[in-house]
Order: sequence, then structure tokens, then C-alpha cells
Amino acid sequence: MKLELRNALTIIMASSTILLCGYGLGFLLGEKKGKAHAISLTVSSPASGDEKASWVRRTLKKFDSELQLSPAQKRTTQRELSQTYDAIRESRLSALKQYSSHIITLHDKLLPHLNDSQKTLILEQQHQLQETLELGFQ
Repeated sequence: MKLELRNALTIIMASSTILLCGYGLGFLLGEKKGKAHAISLTVSSPASGDEKASWVRRTLKKFDSELQLSPAQKRTTQRELSQTYDAIRESRLSALKQYSSHIITLHDKLLPHLNDSQKTLILEQQHQLQETLELGFQ
């Protein structure tokens, strides 16, 4: 029995499809399994002058290229961008605090419904979250 080119290509394509689907499914399930026990909260350090200056500089450059600002407009825009950066950062930190508060409240509500090993895990997560909050929001 001689294998025709068409049949060989069909077998290769089917095998590749099965392999790629298995890889993709394994990747997705692995991601979900790894994230199941993690509560992520990213709290950046207080704004450094470099970070703020870089954002203001990039945003001003964008505005200037789109609007062709005059020197006076550039100064005004730079001042406004600096104030806006501070306001955005404050809003972000406030939202993170509220988010964290909701997660801690959720933990407290779930505790009566969990067994001892589950309580231990959730209390550890809650403790880590509270430590992150104390370190990040001082």
C-alpha cells in the first residue's frame, strides 16, 4: 500500500491540529490552576520623580505633535499634566484600597462556610494581602 502525498498531508495536518489543540488546552488549564490560589494586588512604590517626569514628558510630546502647541501652551499643558498625574495616582491608590477592603470582607464572610484547612489557606492569603496593604499604602 503506497501512501499518496494528499493522504500524507492530511495525516500531518490532523496530527498537528490535535497537537496544537492539546497544547493550547494544557496551557489554559495550567494558567487557571496556577492562578487559583493567588490573589494578586500590585501596589507600586510611591511615585518617583523620574516616573512622573517621564510620563509628563511623553504625554506632552504627544500633545505637542498632535496640536502644535505654542511655548506658553506647552508650559500650561506641562503644569496640568503634572497635576493630572498626581490625581490619577491618588485615584488608583484609592481604588486599590477599596478593592483590597472588599477582598478582606469576602474572606471574613467565607470563613464560617469553610473547613479547617480551607480556613488556614484563606487566612494566610488575607494576612499576605494585609501586609501588602500596610507596606504599599504608608
